[in-house]
Amino acid sequence: MKLIMFAALFAILLALSISARGLEITEMRMSVDYNEAYTYQLENKDKADFADGLANNSRINADVFPGNNVTFTVRMENTLSGSGPETRMNNAFVKIIVEGIDDGSDIEADSDDFELEGGDDALVDLKFPVPFDVATGTYDVTIDAQGEGRNGTFYFTENKLKLEVKKLRHDIQIVKYQLNPSIINCINRKTRISADIMNLGSNAEDNIALEFKSGELGINSIDRGILLDSSNDANDEDRKYTKILPVEISPAIRPGVYPITVNLYWEGYVLFDREILTLDLRDCDSAVIQNQTVQNTNQNTESITNQPIQTESNNNAGSSTHLLQNISISGTPALVWVVLGAFVVFVLVIVIIFGYSRKGRQ
Repeated sequence: MKLIMFAALFAILLALSISARGLEITEMRMSVDYNEAYTYQLENKDKADFADGLANNSRINADVFPGNNVTFTVRMENTLSGSGPETRMNNAFVKIIVEGIDDGSDIEADSDDFELEGGDDALVDLKFPVPFDVATGTYDVTIDAQGEGRNGTFYFTENKLKLEVKKLRHDIQIVKYQLNPSIINCINRKTRISADIMNLGSNAEDNIALEFKSGELGINSIDRGILLDSSNDANDEDRKYTKILPVEISPAIRPGVYPITVNLYWEGYVLFDREILTLDLRDCDSAVIQNQTVQNTNQNTESITNQPIQTESNNNAGSSTHLLQNISISGTPALVWVVLGAFVVFVLVIVIIFGYSRKGRQ
C-alpha cells in the first residue's frame, strides 16, 4: 500500500515538473501610473514608479498608492527546441492574481490567448487599478504562464512577488465627476453637475473646498470647510463628499462647446486636483433633430441621447437611429379625395334605388 502511495506521489511530482519544463517566465517588471492629481507634486520625496529585473519571490520596490494604475510586463518563453507542430504551444496566456487587495477579494487580469513557437518568446502587459479603499500593507502577487502543446500536453510555470501599498499623509482626489445631460438645446437648458471627492491619505482633513466653475457659462459655485476623516479609520461615507449642482444656462449664451472646471482645494486654497467637463449647447435646428431621435429610439429599448460624462465609465452610443416618416390622410392629394367622394355617392345611390325597388314590389 505504501509503495502505491509513493508511486502516485512520484507521478504527480513528475507531471508537475514536466508541465513546467518547456515554458519559462524570463522577465518581469512593473510600472505605476500616477494620475495628474496635484497631491503627488506636493510631496518632497521622489517616487519610484518603475521596478525592473524582478526575480521570483522578490519584493517590488515601487511606490504604489490607492487609485494608481499598475502595469506588469511579463516575458514568457517557449524553451522547446525546434519549430513546427511538435514544439508549438497553443492557447498560451499570462495571468496575474493580486490576493486580498480589493477589500479582501482578489484582483485578476488575463492576457489574450496566442500561439508561441518553439524558441520564441512573447511580451505581455497586464494592467489593473489599485482600489481607492485599499488598506496599507503587503499583498501577494502570483504570475502564471500557461500553454498547450501537441496531444494536449499542458505547460505551466508560476512566479511569486510581494507588492506593498502605501498611503500619503495628505491625499485627496476627485474620484468621480459627471455632467448629466452633457448635451442640451434651446428648449431645455437645464443640466446637473456632480462630483465625488475622497480622502485617500492617512491624515484627517478639515478645510477642503470643492468648486464648479465656468466663466463663459456664468457658473461659480464652491463648498468650503468640508471635513474628511482619515482613510485609515473611517468608512467610505466619512471620508467621502458629494457635491451636486443643478444648472440652468442663460438664454443669452450662444450655442457651442463649453468647458466646466471641477477644482479641489486643500486648506481652502491649495489646488490638489482638477478635472474638466464639457457641455455641448446646441441650437434650435439641431434640437429638432435631437428630439426626433429621442422619440424614435424610445420606441425601442435603446437610447443614444444625453449620455453622461463620467470618469468611472465612458458610455458611447453605438446604436443606429432611424427617422420614421408618418403618413396621414390629411396629406393625401386632392384627386384621391374626389375619387373617394364619388365612390361614397355611388354607394348611396345604389342603396336608395334598391330600397325603392323593394318597396314597389310590396
